[in-house]
Amino acid sequence: MFCYPPGKFTRNSGAIVKILLLMLATALSACVIPIQAIVNGRLGQAISNPFLAAWISFFGGAVSLTLIVLIANREIPPLSEAIDQPWYLYTGGLLGVVFVTTVLTVVPHLGTANVLAAAIVGQLTMSLIVDHFGLMGLPRHPVNFVKVIGVGLLVFGTLMISRSELFLKKNADEPAATNHRTTAPEGHG
Repeated sequence: MFCYPPGKFTRNSGAIVKILLLMLATALSACVIPIQAIVNGRLGQAISNPFLAAWISFFGGAVSLTLIVLIANREIPPLSEAIDQPWYLYTGGLLGVVFVTTVLTVVPHLGTANVLAAAIVGQLTMSLIVDHFGLMGLPRHPVNFVKVIGVGLLVFGTLMISRSELFLKKNADEPAATNHRTTAPEGHG
């Protein structure tokens, strides 16, 4: 059991609870990502066109977000606010296209767990780079040994997930006759 100095936990308990709730909400919302990968991947296979499948996915998202913006704001926000922004803030859709198209293309070949494990490693690695250098105007959060170990463990976990799939497929492909176990004749054992 963890022991905290008197008053230390209670002083920040509101902030800690808020952080934990936000992380829980994030984790729960991430539960849709494997389903999205499967749906997009199957759509890409069904129509034999991953780019059209990605477009359909983004069209559905655009329609949904349009409704949310109109409901939440009760009016269309002024476009003048959007015009005076750094160029890279407009690349979110393009970056989404790269990720969604890649995922829907490779999920049928690698499986959802392998693809998303690799995606998490890539996301976390890039996040550490962005945080370390304070890219895109974000505050710097230098990389330390513990963070590097965390990424290493994720890489190891990804390798374990992908290697277990390869091992299971290899064993499943072997014919039953390859069992070389010898047994003693009946009555001699």
